[in-house]
Amino acid sequence: LGSVLHRQGRIEELLNVLSEARRRHPEDFDLESFELVALLFSEGISAKALFERHRALGERLERAIPPLPSAPRAEPKRRLRIGYVSGDFCVHPVAQFVQPLLERHDRSAFEVFCYSVGTRVDALTKALEAQADTWRDVATLDDAKLADAIRADRIDVLVDLSGHSGASRLRSFARQPARVQLAWLGYLHSTGLTRIQYRLTDSHADPEGRADELHTEKLIRLP
Repeated sequence: LGSVLHRQGRIEELLNVLSEARRRHPEDFDLESFELVALLFSEGISAKALFERHRALGERLERAIPPLPSAPRAEPKRRLRIGYVSGDFCVHPVAQFVQPLLERHDRSAFEVFCYSVGTRVDALTKALEAQADTWRDVATLDDAKLADAIRADRIDVLVDLSGHSGASRLRSFARQPARVQLAWLGYLHSTGLTRIQYRLTDSHADPEGRADELHTEKLIRLP
């Protein structure tokens, strides 16, 4: 019901449904993530209160999920391994923005891994797969096993492309399978996690000053 209301733009009705659902299932992280997505569209919450909701969920996740032991540092002279995690490696705005980046990565310095946690496959999926050095179909892995797979690949920088939306895998990021983790593109707010240390943005989407106070991540503003 919540998904139907969301697609119809009936945000206040959606929030009422989610509030009742969370009353019945207070420990359900997925329900709370869905509510955070809905609150992005609500005029009834302040920017500070919205951030506090994200920060509070991030704290709950990090209390419930201990991090893995610190990943070893990259060996000198080997390429850095960059991992991208998304459920939208298909015809979707996220994939369409990611494709030029995958095409233009400096392969002499970086090795690109893509972790596809979605189930939709189309022509763009195949194009992205061809542009990755390593492609992993990991939709069937739970959050702990996904984190283990990322750790086994010795990823140096892990990029979340979903945040709380879509096929969110923030519980994998809470395990901190990579030494450096950052958020980019797929979610227009803080994840609330301190174990995601950075978020890529720019001065238009997140003007300097106020926006920095509304993130648990350090904002890196691209030109």
